[in-house]
Amino acid sequence: MKDAPHPWIENRWPLVDMNMTRADCLTWMKERGYPEPPRSACTFCPFHSDKEWVRLKREEPEEFQGAVELERKIHEAAKEDEVAWDLCYLHRKRIPLDQVVFKEEEKQPDLWGNECEGMCGV
Repeated sequence: MKDAPHPWIENRWPLVDMNMTRADCLTWMKERGYPEPPRSACTFCPFHSDKEWVRLKREEPEEFQGAVELERKIHEAAKEDEVAWDLCYLHRKRIPLDQVVFKEEEKQPDLWGNECEGMCGV
């Protein structure tokens, strides 16, 4: 690109160029004996399933606590706006995240095809 700010940098996406999907990458990893990598997503994503919240809480407690703290800060900032106050929850039950009783077996639709491209606007 001649208009690029740094013409010596060339961005490439080899997996995209090879038309590899996430499923293809997982198969490649499994065939070679690698552990299955977790999907990429924001720790505070309001589209997490209960299963993902449970995983985060068990395996990454500091990250889970960070999501709880973020939600608390959002509530503090929104206290003066009654409309916003009612909408600011990270879990679909619309209660504070640290009060949710998660159901690991609960089936929730896969809203993003197990992919997060960081474009939800959250």
